Amino acid sequence: MARLPKARYTREFKVHAVSMAKDEGLGIAETARRLSISPKTIANWVKLAQEGRDFAKQSAGTAVCVKKMSGCAWSAKS
Repeated sequence: MARLPKARYTREFKVHAVSMAKDEGLGIAETARRLSISPKTIANWVKLAQEGRDFAKQSAGTAVCVKKMSGCAWSAKS
């Protein structure tokens, strides 16, 4: 049986997921259920955001200049 390729998420998706977990008060488990991804993945992203660190890699290993998470990055997009 062939392995599934590793999922790659955009920075915008990660920021949205962190926002759902923290700003909207859904928590890590509910956010993971709604997005159909591992709670550990969401927890890792939340931890990175709380530490003020970048979401290091963009899809396909492309080097991208990513601004550190700041107060404005937490706001939900309309």
